[in-house]
Amino acid sequence: MKKNINNIINTNTNDFNNNLSNNLNNKFSNSLNSTDNIDNKNIFEKSNILITKGAVIEILSICSHAVDNEGKVVDISTVIDQINALYNKLSSEGFRTLAVAYRDFGSTSVINRNDESQMIFTGFISLFDPPKDGIKDNISDLNNLEVEIKVITGDNALIAKNMAKKVGMNNNEVLTGSDIQNMSDAAFVHNVSKYSVFAEIEPNQKERIILALKSIGKVVGYMGDGINDVSAIHSADVGLSVNTAVDVAKEAADMVLLDKDLEVLIEGIKEGRRTFANTQKYIFMATSANFGNMFSMAGASIFFAISAIIAKTSSSY
Repeated sequence: MKKNINNIINTNTNDFNNNLSNNLNNKFSNSLNSTDNIDNKNIFEKSNILITKGAVIEILSICSHAVDNEGKVVDISTVIDQINALYNKLSSEGFRTLAVAYRDFGSTSVINRNDESQMIFTGFISLFDPPKDGIKDNISDLNNLEVEIKVITGDNALIAKNMAKKVGMNNNEVLTGSDIQNMSDAAFVHNVSKYSVFAEIEPNQKERIILALKSIGKVVGYMGDGINDVSAIHSADVGLSVNTAVDVAKEAADMVLLDKDLEVLIEGIKEGRRTFANTQKYIFMATSANFGNMFSMAGASIFFAISAIIAKTSSSY
């Protein structure tokens, strides 16, 4: 299936991105290996083209050239500042951004992983995932219940900070995975409570965050739905997942929510606290009601020798 790739590339940010996406469309369609990709200069005639998309930093690390504003292939060092500036702009506006690069292999038809180098950076694919309706009210309700929300995400720090601001999190300072990696355990435990947003987090670091919070006396609940969340779900005091999660995440969770909605969690917390309060009331009432009997027996035992009642059993053969 062929599709204009610039239909999915963000083309309304600035001229640089417009030209990148238009050039991408002019050079090739979005098929991995093609024999009919021909541009105006016929340089891709009957060529095999490798197209790669992925995290911006990772893609840039395998690129030696880029397409400039005029559609010319230039050394990437001459436009790297423009690329990074646009990437930061998109991220700060909340767009999840992927980079796209390609390499012409001519008549070579066998391509392996090691060939994914010396590529030409061509543009960005930017995706926007708006917050759910009512999420700001949910977070406000949880704060009123003295439940502190912390976000752990693999997205970059700019996206995470933008998202935290949009959903009404008061503390939107970000601690990144690389920052955590460079901290000792003692330093991390000391700082973990100061941050509410953790970005660029690797799967194994999620569990480290949970354990650090528990070590300072926090009761921690963790909600996740992916394979990478399993260790964190298992380590939390209360592991939560949703009905649409992968099976292994649901099996690791203490509770599985049928609706992927924080409102369900809020009502569960309220109901749990009501149940706990009623249980305490019953215990206090039963203790006070029987206190007189217990005190009388304890006092009588000082003045009277009271023998324990021993049940005797007999058996016949």
